[in-house]
Amino acid sequence: MLLPDEETILAAIAAPIGDAMPCGRDLRTGAGVNSTYSALRDARSAARMQERAGDDDPERAIGMPEEWRTVEALAIEALTTETKDLEIASALAESLARRGGLAGLSLGARIMTRLVESFWSQGLYPALEADDPEARTFAVSGLSGSDRDGSLIQPLRKTILFELEDGRPIAFWEYERARSRAASSAQGEHIAVVHDGLPSLDQMESAARGSGNADLAIVARHADAAYAAWQKLNDIFLEVCQDTVPAAEAPSMGRVANILGDIRAAAHRYVVPDELPANDVTEDPGDLHDAEAVGGTTAEAAAPHRHARPTRSELLDAAMDIAQQFREMEPHSPFSYTLENAVRRARLSLPDLLREVVMDDSSRIEILTRLGIQELDV
Repeated sequence: MLLPDEETILAAIAAPIGDAMPCGRDLRTGAGVNSTYSALRDARSAARMQERAGDDDPERAIGMPEEWRTVEALAIEALTTETKDLEIASALAESLARRGGLAGLSLGARIMTRLVESFWSQGLYPALEADDPEARTFAVSGLSGSDRDGSLIQPLRKTILFELEDGRPIAFWEYERARSRAASSAQGEHIAVVHDGLPSLDQMESAARGSGNADLAIVARHADAAYAAWQKLNDIFLEVCQDTVPAAEAPSMGRVANILGDIRAAAHRYVVPDELPANDVTEDPGDLHDAEAVGGTTAEAAAPHRHARPTRSELLDAAMDIAQQFREMEPHSPFSYTLENAVRRARLSLPDLLREVVMDDSSRIEILTRLGIQELDV
């Protein structure tokens, strides 16, 4: 069952299952092989398995696994007719994000926000447990990840920003890699020649400011909407978990917030604010599912926090802009190159940074051990 539009989905999910039991029943209880809960988990596992096979063999054309559509249908059916459950809502959010990109993630975050606002104190599943503060929120943490990337990070990195003039799509991860290579080259570092077919940053920026700018403007709007929706969900979790008895731990949501901030910064770097598309059109969810990286949003979700403090990504981008201005004014000065390299290193993960600055393997391992980190691949 796929409901016709976002507001209908949100209203149906926010409606109680019944007067006596507003959250319905726990679908994990007595979940046999033919239960909705088991079918949803099986479909999700099958979809992920197909995607991993595609990652391991790039020449194998996988496309979008049909199982994600099954996950979406089962989750919506369950949340509107049987239960109010954050684990099932998390599976729905993942399927929406994978099939609908940024717009799908925005809708998924709004669905979870409605569930928390409406049912947190009325028996929302999974049930709170006195000896496990993460019992109710563990599935939401799995979307973002805490000590490692969650299930939403890879599809977000694959967000298509725009196309080159020859029609080649540029994903966010490709743009970030090109920027990193350009920054290293500008710093004077030796960059090994890699024949991976990645266009140069100059080629990407030319398209971003030219033929791809209209697509990038749409990405900017949907990235703003997804970021606002994700931040609102984070805020409501912090609020409700603070006073919950037994204690509940707010889910880890920072990794998704950071990458959404990076996508926003990448898009807004080339899009003039006055050229951003209006938000007065509500698209059918069926249309957004067919989009590779963007889709329908509402004006409420898309409204940016105009007076919010800048994100870490925005501050790093501002530092990069300063470096570029200094290079134009003082091309002989090392300052711009030093600042640009500092920004590049600020974007590295801890293992990548340690590989770059500590050449000896045993020394890197000792540093991680002293930090209390045992499992990173150094």
